[in-house]
Amino acid sequence: MKKEFKGIWVSTVANIDFPSKPGIPVSQMKDEIDGIIAKTVDVGLNAIIVQVRPTTDAMYKSDIFPWSYYLTGKQGKAPEGGFDPLQYWIDKCRSANLEIHAWVNPYRVAHMSQKMQSLDELAPENPARKNPDWVVKYEGKDYNGAWYFDPGIPEVRQLIIDGAAELVNNYDLDGFHIDDYFYPGIDFDDEKTFTKYGKGMTKDDWRRECVSDLIRGFHEVSKKAGVRFGVSPSGIWMNKSSDPRGSDTKGGEHYKSMYADTYKWVKQGWMDYIVPQIYWHIGFEIADYKVLAPWWADVCKGTNVDLYIGMAAYRATSDDRPEFKGEMTRQLQLNTTIDELKGHVYFTYKSLLAPVGDEIQKWNA
Repeated sequence: MKKEFKGIWVSTVANIDFPSKPGIPVSQMKDEIDGIIAKTVDVGLNAIIVQVRPTTDAMYKSDIFPWSYYLTGKQGKAPEGGFDPLQYWIDKCRSANLEIHAWVNPYRVAHMSQKMQSLDELAPENPARKNPDWVVKYEGKDYNGAWYFDPGIPEVRQLIIDGAAELVNNYDLDGFHIDDYFYPGIDFDDEKTFTKYGKGMTKDDWRRECVSDLIRGFHEVSKKAGVRFGVSPSGIWMNKSSDPRGSDTKGGEHYKSMYADTYKWVKQGWMDYIVPQIYWHIGFEIADYKVLAPWWADVCKGTNVDLYIGMAAYRATSDDRPEFKGEMTRQLQLNTTIDELKGHVYFTYKSLLAPVGDEIQKWNA
């Protein structure tokens, strides 16, 4: 029987968890990594999922993507002394008996927090700057001001798959992991790409096939390298009102808004584990945790895909969310009643430093 997977996401985009700010000395980077690992162990977790490519830049040595702005303060600038943060993460996780999974954001070229006005602001070697025709600035309401690769361009998908292969072949990882950002919205400007590559499909079906093609590529390169591949989508595939196979919920559906057919991916076995982000409380009418957790378990039942649940520890740190006081314990208790559930992952690391970290530690004692 596999041990329960108990993980934490360590976010690097916008310096949420690591490093504390761009351009800190290598000695401080090491201290911060050591502290994160020590706290993870102290709380009773056994896996770290660290974001190593928050945009089209890297927290590791890459021949495809430049060094990350969030790491050194200037995209393309290497850390001093040849320091490789990912290798340090791996070495320290091995010493602490923790699994280490490398997390990338596949399509994002620049985060909205960067307020980038032109691709010329990227490092000269950045593949997005070298191939401006592959990039779309997204003006949608949720991610206004972010820049994305166009998922419909075959060369884009190949670039991202090559990036995954580089990671899993060059580093001793336990897992390769992607999060919930696929198409950023239904109003993504890809009409020219669709005209060129749509092949008679509806635009929605074509977009979903483009994303599925990337998922299959990730699975293939991960399998060849002997590394587990995992996906963490938002919590609702489709509502029952849209599809009888869907969950009894009323929230946003990633099948329609992000063009991610996670139900199909699980049934086809195109991943080793899935971590749906069920970031709502028990009893929430629109998307109830106690409805969604068993629904995902039923989807994974009879497949070779392990189910872990993404849990919203970050919401338990907010004073304006009283419904999340003690919620991690309630959800963890519910999890014990679901046979198919093999683990859980908390978002995000900084949450462990708040009182909810003590709550999680107490559960694991």
